[in-house]
Amino acid sequence: MEANRQTFANNLAAFVQNEGIDGIDIDWEYPGAPDDEGSNIPVGSAESGPDYLEFLKLLRAALPSKCSLSISLPASYYYLKAFPVQDMAPVVDYYIYMTYDLHG
Repeated sequence: MEANRQTFANNLAAFVQNEGIDGIDIDWEYPGAPDDEGSNIPVGSAESGPDYLEFLKLLRAALPSKCSLSISLPASYYYLKAFPVQDMAPVVDYYIYMTYDLHG
């Protein structure tokens, strides 16, 4: 899995450089989500959030210095709790909250 993370980070960074893109946003819905049973999406594991953080660190290191990195976060705590948000803060430039997740 670690080799796949590095390969994906390198491929994204190369795409950014080749296309002259000034920022990238990653939207994973949702690491650690326990409720995807019955769909073709595998149920999330407890390691998904920390694995996501490790990927973001690799991506940040591979991106050009002037390229922004953002991630989408769910507004619902049910999905947000698997994200190591505090540890992600030094790695990303900003968060985008998916407020369409709010309900009730």
